[in-house]
Amino acid sequence: MPSTIEIKNLTKRYDNLTILDDISFSINPSEFIVFLGPSGCGKSTLLRMIAGLESITEGEIWMDQDRLDVLPPGKRNISMVFQNYALYPHMTVEDNMAFGLKNIGTDEGIIQSRYQASF
Repeated sequence: MPSTIEIKNLTKRYDNLTILDDISFSINPSEFIVFLGPSGCGKSTLLRMIAGLESITEGEIWMDQDRLDVLPPGKRNISMVFQNYALYPHMTVEDNMAFGLKNIGTDEGIIQSRYQASF
């Protein structure tokens, strides 16, 4: 079932540098939205914040009646496709390789054996 996504007063800062400043908009069910802008303007940062891969400085992210920005990425029921193949930079090589298997509940022993077999 389609959902409404609402972005309320979203801000992202790195120290004294403001990347996104007080962004608000709604995406209605079955609506298609595109973010356009030059490299470095915050498009990917915004999408990463919605997906939960980047922390927010201020504001809220909602899907219907659920506040998403307080949930971890795996609980948001949102996916993101990267423009280029990407790894999670905060994870080790092993963690990146095991991520998908852990998400589907694969036994830790099987994950370890597959990781060891890859080297």
